[in-house]
Amino acid sequence: MSKHKLKHIAKPSSKHTTLYYVRRWRKAVAEQAKAAGRGSNFKHSLGLDDSAPYDQLYGAWVVADRAYESACRTLASLPRDGVLRIIMPRNGKRGGRQHGYKVPSEPLLAEVLAIYHSVHPEQDKALTMRTRAYNGVVEHIGNRYATKGILDDILRGLDAWQEARLRDGVSPAGVERERNSAVAVLRWWSKRQRYGWNIELQDLPKHTPKVKVPLTHTQQHNLLDVCLADDDATSAMLLAMLQGGMMPSEIARLDPTLLADTLALDEPFLVVNADTKTKARKRVVPIVVGVELIRLRLPEAVARSANAKDPAASTNKRLKARSEQLGVSITGHALRHTFRTNCLSAGVDGTITMSIGGWSGSIVNPIMLDYGAEGLAQSEVVKRLREASTQIHQHLLQSATHTHTAD
Repeated sequence: MSKHKLKHIAKPSSKHTTLYYVRRWRKAVAEQAKAAGRGSNFKHSLGLDDSAPYDQLYGAWVVADRAYESACRTLASLPRDGVLRIIMPRNGKRGGRQHGYKVPSEPLLAEVLAIYHSVHPEQDKALTMRTRAYNGVVEHIGNRYATKGILDDILRGLDAWQEARLRDGVSPAGVERERNSAVAVLRWWSKRQRYGWNIELQDLPKHTPKVKVPLTHTQQHNLLDVCLADDDATSAMLLAMLQGGMMPSEIARLDPTLLADTLALDEPFLVVNADTKTKARKRVVPIVVGVELIRLRLPEAVARSANAKDPAASTNKRLKARSEQLGVSITGHALRHTFRTNCLSAGVDGTITMSIGGWSGSIVNPIMLDYGAEGLAQSEVVKRLREASTQIHQHLLQSATHTHTAD
């Protein structure tokens, strides 16, 4: 490697044996550096002495040079007037308040997310995704004070983060989801503080989503065989997902008391009535396949999933482990697409498909869902849904070996 001239390396005094990166602050931030008690120079120990090999010295110099640039960006976000700072004298004892040492009253960008969550709490997958996305964006912006004048840095950081995520192989749709999650926090902060940040986003490449292939009838028979053989809580979840296009998170939020009542009926069903992605997701899901397995094991699955960090983990792990027996490698979300395909194949009315699967156009009035198990069981709408569900899953009920599961 050709030797790069290493500027700004010195020993602060004759007493020092290690080398330091010593560099005057830029004029644009010199005032803020002085106000923040940083002196007239930036100092960063390289942790090496004169005898260090060049490659080690160069590596330490690069780290220090980047630290200088980061420190300049942070100082640039300091307001030039405002609040007082408590400084520490050399003897290590806390000094009094002194005028002229100015730090912002605003938090650092990394701290804004906690403030956001104090107003808009999240949990599970939503919390994980927003935290990961926001922290990634802040890493590219630099952990600046969240003051009004940092919009240019935010825009540059967002562009750099977006390019990095695309280079990492994340799809444009995935980048957009993450970006929207992070930018929502920044826009919330701007509105709260009345900063007027106009966060303009760069266009993303066009994205063609992967075609989600549903399970064939043979693969669905294989899934039923596997679930009946495994005979456990995860199997019960998978069969419920297949019959109602249900997501594991929906199963985790089923009311345990109502679940026990509706599964005890001669013609059992599930009531999805907790917090859902959309109002249409509140629905009734008739159970016609694997009835006894679901009666016995689904309550256990609900209790376990309710306490799981990711309710989908167990089902996806099971599907992966049984991929050879199924004849296909899928995740649980494929069962939602399979349910819709089964509805189309069976030729049921579109409103029935929407009603059981929880898509817009459902005929289920949300008020119905408060009728209780007996009231719903007598509902003509629920009876109609059960008849349709039997038609939708006829291919699984025709086999003599599986007929007993619908009794």
